[in-house]
Amino acid sequence: MLEHLKKIDQIKSLDRIKNALSQAALKLPPRQLEVIAGGKPYAWEGRALDPQLHVVAKAYEAESPLYSFPIKLARTQYAEGCKLLDSSRRKSVTAKDRTIALSSAAGVRSVGIRIFNPPQLTNEPIPVMVYYHGGGWSVGSSDTVDALCSGFAEDLNHIVISVDYRLAPEQPYPAAADDAVDSFLWLKDNVSHYGGDENNVYVAGDSAGGNLAAVVSQQTVKNGLPAPSAQVLIYPATDLRNCTLTHHTQAEGLPLCGNTINWFVGMYIGNDNHKQDIKASPGLAEGEWLEKLPPAIITTAGFDVLRDEGEAYAMYLKSVGVSVWYHEYSDLMHAYVTMTGHIEAAEAAVKHTTEQIRKLIKR
Repeated sequence: MLEHLKKIDQIKSLDRIKNALSQAALKLPPRQLEVIAGGKPYAWEGRALDPQLHVVAKAYEAESPLYSFPIKLARTQYAEGCKLLDSSRRKSVTAKDRTIALSSAAGVRSVGIRIFNPPQLTNEPIPVMVYYHGGGWSVGSSDTVDALCSGFAEDLNHIVISVDYRLAPEQPYPAAADDAVDSFLWLKDNVSHYGGDENNVYVAGDSAGGNLAAVVSQQTVKNGLPAPSAQVLIYPATDLRNCTLTHHTQAEGLPLCGNTINWFVGMYIGNDNHKQDIKASPGLAEGEWLEKLPPAIITTAGFDVLRDEGEAYAMYLKSVGVSVWYHEYSDLMHAYVTMTGHIEAAEAAVKHTTEQIRKLIKR
């Protein structure tokens, strides 16, 4: 009965958010958006949240938070929420789902992948992006980054492969990290069968997926394994102790609030001692081997609990000699990569990041 009531509440919540975030409402001039949001956009340390995103933040703030639902309903809520503001899969890009078998010290298991082929495939091998979706290691899937990955495939003319790693709490740490590493190694060995260049396979991800992309880069280099040619970390989680300043200053009033991220980390990391493992918190890694990490693109959002740790990781990599392009999109908030259908500033940010990837990844 309780599960049924939760489902009803979830449906009502989504309906209210849909009304607040209608395309017509979000296209209104900034002054009218302020009226809808009930005030001027959030401001912090010289930053101002994009007016459209301020309406989004207010709409979600008024509804039941993700952590209030049982995990299965939370996954549905998250997936439906992503659809509200996201764009659609590019029509020129073809996508195919398949399952790959992984076998390593982490065990024998299968994970799903989605392969996005760009419109201009030729006989010449092309770069391959291995993408890890966001969602706190507990929600999200290839579906929630479908539009994003198809956009990368079309705009970069790269093959993009999204990985459906195992999710917590059913499969807690280090399951997602192990799946990320092992899937990358499997794909690097096999992308030539898909038209990919096995010598130019790089990793990318947002939020928890950015964490996993960083972990793959570190674990392969540290252990002398074939490593990515580059790493693209979009508002990555790099320190699961959640102790940076933005975990306090940005913990309320935004969709990714302090309680939500603590819920995510709690499901993923069963033992607090594991929060300091570099497979969980890559920002805590030390050693001379770090200078061998692949070049990085790291982006953060100005209004995000993860902003400070993402910036700190970028500065840390630079300090040990890694080539890093870092950029903060100061007027954006967490999860903007799934908002490119209606939020103009989010669309512009993804295009800007795409251009940096194009400059970094040479064919």
